[in-house]
Order: sequence, then C-alpha cells, then structure tokens
Amino acid sequence: MTKMDSKKFAWLYLVEHGFAGVKHSYYGGFKPNDLKMFSKYKKSWNWFITAKSEYLSLIKKIGVDWNKTDAPTSDLVSEFNGTFEDEGQKEIMKGTLILKDGQKIEWVADRIEIRNVFDIMANVENQIVKFQEVFEEV
Repeated sequence: MTKMDSKKFAWLYLVEHGFAGVKHSYYGGFKPNDLKMFSKYKKSWNWFITAKSEYLSLIKKIGVDWNKTDAPTSDLVSEFNGTFEDEGQKEIMKGTLILKDGQKIEWVADRIEIRNVFDIMANVENQIVKFQEVFEEV
C-alpha cells in the first residue's frame, strides 16, 4: 500500500469536491478564473463541469509536480445575502496544482465538512485507490 501525506489527501478532496479554473462568485456559484478555458465552453450552462473534466485529463497526461505544489488552504470570501442584508462570509478551500510542465491550475471548493474528514479517515485504503485514479500515481 502506498503512503499518502496530508497534502495529497487535501488535494484529493479538493479535486473531487471542487472545480478548476474558477473562483466563487459574490452572487453565488462560480465565475471563470481562466478566461481562455472558459471561452471554449461559454455557451454551455455547465461549463465549469466540462472544464473540470479537461483539467483532470491534463493532470493525468502531464502529472503533478508535488515538490512545487503547496497544500490547499482555506480562505474567507464575501457573498451576497440579499438586497437589504449585510454581505456574508463563506469559507472555501483553494489551491494551485503545478504540473510537471510548469502549468498552474487553480482549484476551489466549499470548505471541508468535519464529517467528510471522518469518512476519509475511516476509508483510507479507498482514498489511496481514488488518489491513484485521479493522479495516476503509485
């Protein structure tokens, strides 16, 4: 069995539950962070899902430079709560994957739920298999 460090567990969570090339929109949902990628899908209502699939293909094709890639971090972003309401704060998880050819892919997801952490801990062997499937590493 391959040993995974916490950075790789965090990246697996972010890639599985998040999206690439986007940032959270103040008004909900996502807006493109990578306009070049977005322009290919701008007529599709689920463009961020299609773009994610393409980014996952890049990861498998090129590979991740784990020495240059930092662990994902959490951040607070402002969000719209209504016309006559104060804006809210939302915790997100974000990070930049650096591929072996130097390309950088921004990822973002809603914050990790504590129950998800326990699910991951209880199912470590399965997480290693998922990691290998996503990142094609042994």
